[in-house]
Amino acid sequence: MLLPALNKAREKARNSSCTSNLKGLTSAAIMYSDEYNGELPLYYDNVNPWLYHIVDGNLNHALMKAAFCPSGEPVTAGNEFYMVYGIHFGHDGNAMKFSTMAPREPSRSAVTAVNSRFLNRSPSQMPLFGDSRKVGSKVQWHTMLALNMATNEGLVTVRHSMRANLAFFDGHVSNFDRPGLYGIGYRYIVDHTDTAISIW
Repeated sequence: MLLPALNKAREKARNSSCTSNLKGLTSAAIMYSDEYNGELPLYYDNVNPWLYHIVDGNLNHALMKAAFCPSGEPVTAGNEFYMVYGIHFGHDGNAMKFSTMAPREPSRSAVTAVNSRFLNRSPSQMPLFGDSRKVGSKVQWHTMLALNMATNEGLVTVRHSMRANLAFFDGHVSNFDRPGLYGIGYRYIVDHTDTAISIW
């Protein structure tokens, strides 16, 4: 009788830690953007994922402890910058301007029209980081696709009692179930069985 209650208490603690981690990452992203003309790093620049740039490639940076969801899968050596929280990937990876929450170079985006639902939002409505998992692999992943699936990319995942934590541009973190994720614009997720599913 005690085991279910204990597991529930542990997950509640992990969820609280996850929320704190996401708030810390958002604060770091704000500081990064202040130094780089209001821009966020690319989700991946063909060499390194977004987190590498925020911590300047330093695996011993204090922020690294906040880069992983405590309810997520173990991180393997050599993948510390990949197997982390996902950055919202609604604009094909163009570096986004923190001030406008829009792509730096929208004209080169092949999917901007598809992702128009994520344009012209207030900071409190625009996702920045969140719980994610690589499609087809039971690992945390550094991207968080919104409207399509790709086997080499990540999707929002519901790892906290069938809910996901997302951080927004204004710094707040919210917890969403499937209908809630659909309501803010996401169309695909990875569920607790590691299955990519549509929530249309």
